[in-house]
Amino acid sequence: MNESCQTRRMHGHDYAVPGTYEVTMVVARRRPVFGKIVGTTKAGG
Repeated sequence: MNESCQTRRMHGHDYAVPGTYEVTMVVARRRPVFGKIVGTTKAGG
């Protein structure tokens, strides 16, 4: 592993626990290559 890499994980959080996780990805020029969100992002919506 590259020693200059920084972790993006929250210190002290147990990622083995079931739950919902949000992933953010940005591509060149912020092109919408992954599609778009339709509807609500709130639970139960």
